[in-house]
Amino acid sequence: MSPGRRRAAVCSALAACAVLAGCGDQAADLLAIEVSGGPGGRPPHTLVVTDDGRGRCDTASLRLLPNERLLEAREVEREIEGPAREGRAYPGGTPGGRSYVLKTSEGLVRWREGAPGLPPALPKAAALGLMLERELCGS
Repeated sequence: MSPGRRRAAVCSALAACAVLAGCGDQAADLLAIEVSGGPGGRPPHTLVVTDDGRGRCDTASLRLLPNERLLEAREVEREIEGPAREGRAYPGGTPGGRSYVLKTSEGLVRWREGAPGLPPALPKAAALGLMLERELCGS
């Protein structure tokens, strides 16, 4: 078999395995962001991003996310590893602001909009949560 045909056969076999592996298996959650409060009486939401690039709002079915959203979620998850492992909380913040709980495999972090001393990853997580709400919850 020529190298080109061998490569095509291997690629086809890998693609078939990937499809079969995806049937019935659940991808691990990369992170979950619980969002509550804020102006306008917006309802609270739990936004989940899975390792395979899907997401959901609350208990809805998983939906495919844009690649940029998965990349943003991976970046936040990586940058917040230490504070999550320590179970950090950042109290204070803007009165009437939104409250967040970010859960990863390392642990969780709690904060409120405008809280002093936030690591840069938390405003990124808040922005990610806003985008996920728009894309997944219809908010």
